[in-house]
Amino acid sequence: MLLGGLMSAVAALSTYGVAGASTPSPSGTITVWSYLIGSLDAKMEQRAEQLFQMHYPDVKVDYVSVPFNNLDTKLLAAAAVHTGPDVVIDNPVVDFPELSAAGALANMDPYLAQLGRPLPFPSSVVWKVGGKVETIQAYVNFVALWYNNSILQKLHLSVPHTQQQLAYDLSVVTKHGYQGLLMDGDPGVDGIWQLMPWLTSRGLTFCSLRSPSSVPVVASVLSMIRNWVQRGWIPKDFDTFTQITTLPIFLAGKAAFMENGNWNIESIETKAHFDAGVVPMPSAEQPAKVLVGGEGEAVGGYSSQKSLAWHYLQYGWFSPQGQEAILNDIGSLPTRNGLESFVAKFRFQQPFLAELHEGLASWPYNKEVDTVATDLGNIFSSFAGGSGTPMSTAQTMRTTLIKDLAAGGGSC
Repeated sequence: MLLGGLMSAVAALSTYGVAGASTPSPSGTITVWSYLIGSLDAKMEQRAEQLFQMHYPDVKVDYVSVPFNNLDTKLLAAAAVHTGPDVVIDNPVVDFPELSAAGALANMDPYLAQLGRPLPFPSSVVWKVGGKVETIQAYVNFVALWYNNSILQKLHLSVPHTQQQLAYDLSVVTKHGYQGLLMDGDPGVDGIWQLMPWLTSRGLTFCSLRSPSSVPVVASVLSMIRNWVQRGWIPKDFDTFTQITTLPIFLAGKAAFMENGNWNIESIETKAHFDAGVVPMPSAEQPAKVLVGGEGEAVGGYSSQKSLAWHYLQYGWFSPQGQEAILNDIGSLPTRNGLESFVAKFRFQQPFLAELHEGLASWPYNKEVDTVATDLGNIFSSFAGGSGTPMSTAQTMRTTLIKDLAAGGGSC
């Protein structure tokens, strides 16, 4: 570590009464609960621990991996008896309202000044309740428009930035025997994840979908998608596609476009035998905003070591070094502001960074957000399979959303 970094570390430790000539370095263990299980996840956890232990060498980190479907239940059960982990790494998209209400997440406001002012993270990845920050997403995953530049160059086509340009490109590539746009319309969250950028490009949000005025706008988007299917620009069986199954089709080199995420960067870099590229999702009336994914990091609400837990997050996940490690180690996009020059070194990350800076679409703030996403995804998948008209499907989406939000207390 550079001398300046060491001086800063000593100053920070002294401020919190855990370093200095007469104060022994703290020892013990902090516990981290998450559902992370993959080899890349383990690599990032180890790197976070190393960065933390550069400042707290005598504090161990105990990682407890809980199955995805069980983690919320375990956290809520612990919170009910005022206990739980020191650090929570979970999916705020589906669980933040419920965990916050149970007290499972701590208010991190007392520590945020240590990251600098203003807070060096975009508001779209900072999760608050009553103005108090309880979770920050250190990295995000979301979709953009991948393209086969070899096909576009061969047919003298420009990379599309608007849906009108994309439609023209699709008409040309399919006329020459190539596949057009790969998108997945499988049931569940994937479906709404894929559909939402096309809706936000027309000014819609989850909350505005409750309005009767949203129905004809949604219907127009669905009509466009069905028209593209009928023209052969989107595969007729795209309701069976997933984010996993579209990738090998794209890598085969016969499809011009794919709506998919930044988690595919490594595969495309190493397996694509053509010139690939990626741009933000195409605009319509305004730039498209994509739905955010990725884990959020929080201090446990009932931790007895909140300061230590915070420093683990500060150094291991939120620091510039931790943020760069996230991109180096797992390929996910770090969210801290000021890393543009570093991210620019990675060929495919810049368009995703542009989407992050444009602003991400917001999920409903409601205890039933997972139900909302699943139900709307199921409705879109059914439409993708040929059921319903654009108008009837748009109306069903609106009534279902209102019902699901009401079941979660009505908030959005």
